[in-house]
Amino acid sequence: MGRSRIVRLWVISLVVASCGTARMYQGPALPAGRVSSIDEKDLRVFKVDFGVAPEATRLELLPGDRVLTIGRSHPLMTEAETRLRVHVCLRMLGGHAYLLRPIFSGATWSPEFIDENTQTVIRAWPVNLADLDCPPRPPRVPPPVVAAAPGSSGTPAVAPPESTVPPAAPAPPPAEAGAAAPVAPTPAPVAATPAPPAPAPVRAAVDNEAPRRPARSLEEEDVADYRPGTGIGFDTGFAFGGKSLVHATFTDGSTDDLAAGEGLILNVTGAATLFWLSDAVGFGVGGQIGLKYRSVGASNASISFTRFPAVVFGQMVAPATPRGSFLLRAGAEKDLGASISGDGDAAGVDVSLSSNLGFMGELGFWYRLSNNGAMTGTLRFTRVQYSAAGGNVDGTSGAVLLGVLWDPR
Repeated sequence: MGRSRIVRLWVISLVVASCGTARMYQGPALPAGRVSSIDEKDLRVFKVDFGVAPEATRLELLPGDRVLTIGRSHPLMTEAETRLRVHVCLRMLGGHAYLLRPIFSGATWSPEFIDENTQTVIRAWPVNLADLDCPPRPPRVPPPVVAAAPGSSGTPAVAPPESTVPPAAPAPPPAEAGAAAPVAPTPAPVAATPAPPAPAPVRAAVDNEAPRRPARSLEEEDVADYRPGTGIGFDTGFAFGGKSLVHATFTDGSTDDLAAGEGLILNVTGAATLFWLSDAVGFGVGGQIGLKYRSVGASNASISFTRFPAVVFGQMVAPATPRGSFLLRAGAEKDLGASISGDGDAAGVDVSLSSNLGFMGELGFWYRLSNNGAMTGTLRFTRVQYSAAGGNVDGTSGAVLLGVLWDPR
């Protein structure tokens, strides 16, 4: 299996057939007797011959020696358990179906393959990762020589590796005439070495597992492990809307309004999405603290409106592609330190305002940029009111925001 074949299988692995079956070969569907198949139980084949394998109820492959990258797959697993992978070689026969399931030893596990045609366990062997290929399968250790004991009822006994009977003593030299014949010493009795017990019969593996649930296909192994919606970063944008606070008229006859909802936005954001319903949708919480600023004026005077929005929200993340997800947020906003101030000819303007506890809603996307980087793009609606000695002012606004985040996981 050369590298060119590995590249070809990488492309093939992205093709998912209907009815939950993924074909890992090119061309039309082959008869069942000319392909091999793998069913999974609590384990998943992430790669075949180092090409990404889609998630499906069954994988169909061409017979031969195959390099399989295997990991556990369960919605209640921790992140560390999800990222653990093992690489093995398996010889697959045409027309045979194989069940893949984990065998546990304490806190560790190893993959076990059962040939569902013969109901026997199939031996896998390690992969040569340096050559990206299956090494030759190691030969089996031959069983010990077995012979039936003479006169027995046919029960086999394992022959000892070396004889336990000492060699016969050499014959004494012939006695001279008239001399007394020497008496041969009586050999000490030799204890018979008991034959080791016969090996226990091998119990045939029985496939009584229920079929596993279908799952979505993903593009890459590291993307398959990635769950969006968690990160620390910042976003920026511009808000518009709200009632007019200040109406400015310039010497050239033009005018400008300072609206209660307008302003440049700079936010520091933190979010965590820890609860997932399978891989389809995740739920989390987050918060923001930021600056919202807007100014109108000319060379001789200007008036600005400054506030520091504090937001807490709940969010829902729904992956739509291997890297992109829909993002929905809703929560509460309170603008702290709201004030209107002036300078130049308007230096006497200094008004403090307070805001009520308002509503914030956002709709947009979450896109993964790298292993630890992501970006967001959202449309935000905010409903908030400001109050001062003169009454209330509606600060309801819409905003467009772009953000970048770093995922520490």
